[in-house]
Amino acid sequence: MYGNAIHWKSKKQGSVTKSSTAAEYVALSEAVSELQLIRDILNDFKIKIDKPISVFEDNSGAITIAKFGNTITLINHVKKKHVVQYSEATGHNLNLAYDENESNNRDSGNIGHDHSYTGSSLISRPSTSQNTVILPRSQTPNVTAISESMPKRLRQMRLTAPTKINQKAGDEALLDMIVLDMQPLQIIENEGFRKYSKQLNPDYVLPSRKKLTQMLEEGYKICSGVLKEKLQNVQAIALTTDIWGSDSQKSFISVTAHFIKGPKLHALVISTSELCENHTSLNITNALRVILTEWQIFDKIVTIVTHNASGMK
Repeated sequence: MYGNAIHWKSKKQGSVTKSSTAAEYVALSEAVSELQLIRDILNDFKIKIDKPISVFEDNSGAITIAKFGNTITLINHVKKKHVVQYSEATGHNLNLAYDENESNNRDSGNIGHDHSYTGSSLISRPSTSQNTVILPRSQTPNVTAISESMPKRLRQMRLTAPTKINQKAGDEALLDMIVLDMQPLQIIENEGFRKYSKQLNPDYVLPSRKKLTQMLEEGYKICSGVLKEKLQNVQAIALTTDIWGSDSQKSFISVTAHFIKGPKLHALVISTSELCENHTSLNITNALRVILTEWQIFDKIVTIVTHNASGMK
């Protein structure tokens, strides 16, 4: 229930009579005005309260606030349970603190404000002490509830700290980039790349070329093991091979395995290794024999396709 839960009760039947004193009329006017103000605030902030707030007319005709529905209790509730709304309404920045002596403060509602009421005033006047709300340890603020009730503009201003990068995850992502884009390991020594990495995350330390080489070899063992297991269930394999030279005048031989599995044609590069000897048919045959033995597919080869160079005859 919200502000409409505030209502008037009387121990007498009927309303205040004409014989009521001027003080009673003033008290009634102040009580009604204050109730209206409380109702408007509760409606504006959509603050839910468990019990109705009531004003009673006692046997003497005086207007009094109910013992368990007074405005002090309401203000305590707003300050404790709806800190964000109270701060926005009053312009006071309240700091949350916890009472170490919970049993002593549970009933006192210890709040660093002096409750001064004049006329229909609802909001208490701040004292000279620090604006601090004292909460028991058992009443930890519900962060989710505060976040949901927090105005949109305040949520947008909430700061978030960048997540500290995990060194191992960063190294693995770097190696993936080098492999997928076929970049040289030397890229980590380039000044531009190092500045770019530092700008992205100053906490990340680029690995050395030696460490990247070790990671690359370990990754090769894992990937080749997966592919070898995949080729064990293949009955017939065709190979294509080619020899090419690098800028450093070194020769390499690449071997690609082709096979059909289900309705799909697969092609896997199983080796790229250095060919140190002359490019004769005998040397190339020996190099292929070593590769096929390592991959345990020697007896599954049905054909080998090479270029038509004179050395292959």
